[in-house]
Amino acid sequence: MLKLPKSLAAHPKLSALEAHLAAHEAPLREGSAVRVPRLAFDDAFRKALGVAHGTGHLGQGLEQITRTLEKELKGLRLVQEKTGQPPAQRASRLIILANDGSERFYRDAEKLLSLNADRLLGFFLETAGDELGTSFTAKGNGAKALIIDDKVALALFLSAYADALC
Repeated sequence: MLKLPKSLAAHPKLSALEAHLAAHEAPLREGSAVRVPRLAFDDAFRKALGVAHGTGHLGQGLEQITRTLEKELKGLRLVQEKTGQPPAQRASRLIILANDGSERFYRDAEKLLSLNADRLLGFFLETAGDELGTSFTAKGNGAKALIIDDKVALALFLSAYADALC
């Protein structure tokens, strides 16, 4: 699993969060080499997602998420070519997947996670897209995929999740 954001290094519940995520890790789909935490859509997750939603950095839709990450990846590669520095290998984005997607949806998500493995965490949430999206999207529609697209918002989400878990 990727290293979590640096800003969480001093969080008192960081070890518990890392242990929780590792304990729930499983293949994204049957036969997949990509492993992600499979988590319940419980009160702790809802509270943390509410924090992320409040930052304004919660996006939706796998196609839009793909386009956004592709643009960012091009920019990151240009910077890496100029500076000669390797990727940080630290999470700065999180994609959250509902459990009612098609096989193609999960193959596309798997590809996205693989291409962005140096910065993108993935969580498989044990809930349908309708329930996930209704509370946390701008229009209140269902959403099979959400993204936290900012490292500060991700750190706030993970901090809130850790606090709510323990």
